[in-house]
Amino acid sequence: MKEKKDAGATEGSLTAVESTTPGEGCAGTAAGENTDGSGNSHGSTVQKYTKEQLTASARFRDRRDLVKALLEEGQQYTVAEADRMVREFMKGKVE
Repeated sequence: MKEKKDAGATEGSLTAVESTTPGEGCAGTAAGENTDGSGNSHGSTVQKYTKEQLTASARFRDRRDLVKALLEEGQQYTVAEADRMVREFMKGKVE
């Protein structure tokens, strides 16, 4: 049985990342944030995550290496931004 690493204070903040699936309108929104289903938030700021938080999340488990390569250390990203970066990379043309 695998032991889960203790993420400390960041564990609760990853709930939004881990509980959403690609394409959902609430992806990247802070807990309790109101959305109209189109992904547009109303009234609250959008939750941002570090590279480490995103790569550790279940949301990006299948693309963990790619997310590590695309995102920069010390920067924060919304889930939508990280999804967009992954999608754009995957659409890139092979030379």
